[in-house]
Amino acid sequence: MRLAELLPEFTKELCDALSARGDGHLAEQIESSVVHACSYDAGLQIATLGIEPKGGSLTAETHVIGGPSGRRSVSVSPPHVAVDISNFGHVQGLEVFSASTLAAKLSAFNVS
Repeated sequence: MRLAELLPEFTKELCDALSARGDGHLAEQIESSVVHACSYDAGLQIATLGIEPKGGSLTAETHVIGGPSGRRSVSVSPPHVAVDISNFGHVQGLEVFSASTLAAKLSAFNVS
């Protein structure tokens, strides 16, 4: 499922914030990205979303550079989000802080 379908308001707010800070290329990727995994920690109110480009990740990113050492984060506020980016400049994940407003929609998400 596309992130923009699962969380339309959140996606728009995040993409607007990224574009405003000069990261329009990341906003474009997020807008069309597909969610392949998500979790929510109610105690910490943190949501973690695994996303990938609409066409899927490159093999090199997934198998060679996909580990923690091959990623960097861009923090955007508001919303309070860390965007995980591969060495190839592709968005691979999001950590959303103070995410209690997203909890219900994320709990309904079913990865198939």
